[in-house]
Amino acid sequence: MNRNFLRLVILISVLCAVHGTAYALPITITNYSFENPDPGDPGSWTQGIPIPGWSSTDDNMTGVINAGPTSGFGNTASVGENAAWVQGVNSIWQILTAPLLANHEYTLSVDVGNRSGSFWTLNPIIELRSNQTVLKSQGISVLPDDGTFGTINLVYQSGNFVPLGEFLGIALLNTGDFWTQSHFDNVRLDATALGSPTAATPEPGTMMLMGIGVAVAAFMRRRKMKDA
Repeated sequence: MNRNFLRLVILISVLCAVHGTAYALPITITNYSFENPDPGDPGSWTQGIPIPGWSSTDDNMTGVINAGPTSGFGNTASVGENAAWVQGVNSIWQILTAPLLANHEYTLSVDVGNRSGSFWTLNPIIELRSNQTVLKSQGISVLPDDGTFGTINLVYQSGNFVPLGEFLGIALLNTGDFWTQSHFDNVRLDATALGSPTAATPEPGTMMLMGIGVAVAAFMRRRKMKDA
C-alpha cells in the first residue's frame, strides 16, 4: 500500500475521532470564589450583607470570610482570599443563565473548608438544581483536616427530555445546628454532551470528513493507476 495513501487514511481517522469527542464545557458562575464583597483584613468577615450573585435564606447567617491568618484556615482560601460561610440550617444559592439541556452530564465541584476554632463544619451539602427543583444533592463523607479545604463532586445526567424554560441552579447548604458553619469556595460546573439514542448514525460533520477522505483516496488511487 502506498505510504502517502496510508498516512491519509490515518489522518482522516484521527480527524473523525476528534470530531466525535465530547468535551466538558465550563458554565459561568457569578462570584464563584466569593471575592466580592471584600471583608477586609485576614480573619474578618461580612454579615448581614448580601453576597453578590447569590441569594440566601438569611443574610445574617451567611457571608464572606477572609481566609487568611487568624481565620481558622491557615493562610488562604482554596482560590483567592475569601470563602463563603453559612451558619445553622441555612443556604446560599444561584440561578444560572445556562438552561438545563437534555442528554448532558453535569459535574458540580465545590471546595469545602473545615474551619478550626469555635465553629466546626458538620455536614455541608451541595445541590444541583433546575430553577428551584433539586436534581441531585451531595455531601462529604470525610471532612478535610482542620484548617484545610477538600472537594465535593456531584455528577448528574439529564435524560432524553427536559422541561423547556428550566435554568440550572446551585445551592450550598449547612445542615447543622446554630453553632456550626460550613465554608465553601471555588464553585465550578461543567457540562458534557452525551451520545443520543441515535448515536449509531454519524454526525453530519463526521460524514463530511469521511466523504472527503473517500473522495481523496479514490482520486489518489486513480492517479496511481494512470502513472503505472
